[in-house]
Amino acid sequence: MTPLAAEQIRRNLLRDGEWEVAAGHRREVTRRLVAPGAPRKRLCVLGAGNANDLELPELAAAYQEVCLVDLDGDALARGVSRQFSAPQAGVLKQRIVLRGGIDLTGIGEHLAARAAAADWRLPSHDDPLASAVDPGTHGLAGPFDVVASVGLLSQLIESVTSTAPEEAAWRWPLLLAVRTGHLRLCARLMEPGGWGLLVTDFVSSVTCPGLADVAGDDLPGLASRWAAAGNFFHGLNPLFLPDLFASDAVLRELTYDARPAGYWLWRQRARCYAVLGLSFRRVV
Repeated sequence: MTPLAAEQIRRNLLRDGEWEVAAGHRREVTRRLVAPGAPRKRLCVLGAGNANDLELPELAAAYQEVCLVDLDGDALARGVSRQFSAPQAGVLKQRIVLRGGIDLTGIGEHLAARAAAADWRLPSHDDPLASAVDPGTHGLAGPFDVVASVGLLSQLIESVTSTAPEEAAWRWPLLLAVRTGHLRLCARLMEPGGWGLLVTDFVSSVTCPGLADVAGDDLPGLASRWAAAGNFFHGLNPLFLPDLFASDAVLRELTYDARPAGYWLWRQRARCYAVLGLSFRRVV
C-alpha cells in the first residue's frame, strides 16, 4: 500500500461518522444528479468514498445503475451498508456497483517511488510518472450517461503537493497534468451526448475564517474576491476552472458547454469548505 492510499483510508475512517454534518452538501450534490433533463440510465461517481456526499437510495431510484469508484473499497462498502440497511431497499441496492482499489491519480506508486528516492528531477518524456497521469479510462466499464467527480479533484492535487517539495522541478507541471488528466477521464467515460458534473472544494475555513456563517447567495461574489486575492487551493481557481475545457485540446474535442452549476458550503467537523459545481456535456 502506498503512503497516499494509507492516508486516504485514514481520512475515510475519520469521516465515517460525518453523515449528519454532511447533510447540506449531500443534498446539493444529489439534487443536481437527479435534475430534470439529466440522462437516467448509468451514473458513475468518481471518488465516492464513504458516500457521505450521496443519497444513494434516491440515486438508485433515478438510475438503472450507479457505479461508485474509489481507491478505498472498504469505505464504499461501509457507505452502501449505512444507506441500505432496511430490508425493502434490496431492489435498489442491486443497482449499486462498487469499484474499489482504483487509484484515480494514476501515479500513486510512481510518486511513492520518487519520494523514497528523494528524486525531484524533471521526468523525461518516457518516464512512467509523466505518462501515468493520463491513463485512459482506468478500465472502468463505460460509457456512462452521467459522470460525476465529487470532492476528488482537490485530493488528487493534494497527492502531488503533499509528496513533492516546492523545490521539485516537476511539482507544478505534474499538478496541472493530474488536473487535466482527471477532467479527460471524466469526459472519456461519458456517453456521447452525456452529462458531467465536477464538484470540487476550492477554499476552506483555514484561510477564510467565518466561512461556515457565509450565506449561500454571497458565495459567488466572495469566490471572485478570494480568487483575485489568490486565496484558493493549488490549481483550483474557481473562476478559471470552466476555461480548462476550452484550453485543452482533448477536452475541447470531447466536451462543450462547461458552466458553473452553483456554489455551496460543505461542512465537516474540523472545518468548512466552499464548493463549486461545474457541469459540462459530451460531444455527440
